[in-house]
Amino acid sequence: MSSAEDIASKIFLNDPKEPESVSFGITEDMELTEIFEMLLMIFTEGMKIKHGDKNNKVDLNALREKDFLLFQEYFNSFGFNCNYKVYKPSEQANIDFNARKYTNITIKPSTKLKDLKLPLKCGPRVFEISFDFYRKPA
Repeated sequence: MSSAEDIASKIFLNDPKEPESVSFGITEDMELTEIFEMLLMIFTEGMKIKHGDKNNKVDLNALREKDFLLFQEYFNSFGFNCNYKVYKPSEQANIDFNARKYTNITIKPSTKLKDLKLPLKCGPRVFEISFDFYRKPA
């Protein structure tokens, strides 16, 4: 398997491809945390390529819905969905984001990839990133 940087370069320096048309070795039989962390690295590198400043810093608050939709197309091209939810300050009070972080949950046989989440505090908002295996729309 290539590094996340190599994969992100091959994917995000071009236009998005058709869903499930790009392959690089992530499979459903890998450990969930291993899949999640690889997707997270690809997400991070892809964000740097598409939206990073000269220091490779990305301000998630500056991104718009269309930016995330395009990112979804890129992830679909290699067989995954990239999900995000934005929590405004008024929505954060009753949520324990630390408990929701993928490293702080117990992985069971019934745990799905979409159950693993990474909350990212960015300014006043929290962005919660998760992934799932792509399924063709019915």
